[in-house]
Amino acid sequence: MNQSNQIPAIYHKCHEKFGVKWSQGIIITYGDTVYCKQKLTPDKIAHEGVHVKQQTAMDKDLWWDKYLEDEEFRLFQEVEAYKTEANWVRKNVKDNNLQVRLLHQICLDLSSSIYGNICTYSQAKQLTK
Repeated sequence: MNQSNQIPAIYHKCHEKFGVKWSQGIIITYGDTVYCKQKLTPDKIAHEGVHVKQQTAMDKDLWWDKYLEDEEFRLFQEVEAYKTEANWVRKNVKDNNLQVRLLHQICLDLSSSIYGNICTYSQAKQLTK
């Protein structure tokens, strides 16, 4: 997996669809490269690694077309990635307070407008167990 702090070409479609902003630290995987303006943490590397595998298995352009248009597909793809991230947090973060905060943030993110509000917070909590 490669990392870049440059804005990927697909960013503009994401911005149009979800209103995400590069300046707010959005992370976008396109093919085998993860684009983010700041350095990724290990939990996010676990998450984005799932998207690299998903896009490699399907073809990155087809994946992105489906991801942007198909809410059910988007949810399935993000649940797989966030579940992997949550499991990483549960296994590696020993500070209970930090672990709770990170897991809470995962549910907030999954249920937010950055994915088109594809689920509620309660659903995100269930889906990432």
